Amino acid sequence: MNQKPLLTVITATYNSSASIERCLQSVENQSYPFIEHIVIDGNSTDTTTEIIEEIRFTC
Repeated sequence: MNQKPLLTVITATYNSSASIERCLQSVENQSYPFIEHIVIDGNSTDTTTEIIEEIRFTC
């Protein structure tokens, strides 16, 4: 079995609606196929969580 290792990217965020979409798209656009992306939000009060949910279902 010669499987490549899983790469985990963890993004911690709080009220980052201005930049979170770019971050999520950057991870999604990587050429390495074995990536999991964990996003931890600190209870944002802007639209960060809505953007995360929207992107999550389109990737």
